[in-house]
Amino acid sequence: MKEELLFFREARAAGERLKLPEDMRLCRGAGVRWCERLVSKGLPVMRCVRYLLRQRGRNEKADSTILEDYWRVAAGEGVDLRDPYNCYPPDLMKAHDRVMAVRKAREAAEAAEKLAAENEKLRAGFAKQLEQLAAYAWSADGMLIRPAEQPEELTREGDALHHCVGTYRNKHAEGRSAIFFIRREDKPEEPWYTLVLNTKELIVIQNRGKGNSARTESVRKFEEKWLEHIREIRETKKKGKSAA
Repeated sequence: MKEELLFFREARAAGERLKLPEDMRLCRGAGVRWCERLVSKGLPVMRCVRYLLRQRGRNEKADSTILEDYWRVAAGEGVDLRDPYNCYPPDLMKAHDRVMAVRKAREAAEAAEKLAAENEKLRAGFAKQLEQLAAYAWSADGMLIRPAEQPEELTREGDALHHCVGTYRNKHAEGRSAIFFIRREDKPEEPWYTLVLNTKELIVIQNRGKGNSARTESVRKFEEKWLEHIREIRETKKKGKSAA
């Protein structure tokens, strides 16, 4: 009762002409603390309360949190809330979902634009890596392995296999590690396993499949054969340089 009395006094001081007991009963149904926030924000308390209770009658999920969330997101997306139709939409839940979808689409577009800009900066590094790693592409036992060619490939690989290789774009471009894709020979474009190589020591840092799953025994054996192959390539190059 003390909380309600304080709210009543604050509302009256703000110019709200609350009727007793009917308006206080409605405010109690909407939540007295929420009504206090409406007063502090200079919003028309009873209009908001009656609107919210009507919407709750349409959908029990329509509460003060949903309404305030709608107002906040709608304002952020440029919706003119001075228009009563926008401020008190006929269907709050649909309006809430609509502005959330708009925000999600905008954020996705912004993220894609940012990623594209970052990838452009990394492209030269990827090209340099490809020039050095192309000789390590190999196939055997129905499998193949090749180095990543473009930064976008790492994002697609991570999305397809649900792991974090997309965050390795900078490391690959800077030569701090090297990303290779292991594929089935009959499905060369389908993500399968992603291998991270320490190029200085020619050792595998990790080799993961979908959902960060460990490699199968057949993939492990393929990996071992491939490591022997690329170590032979390096030794051959060393001998060639020594002879020269």
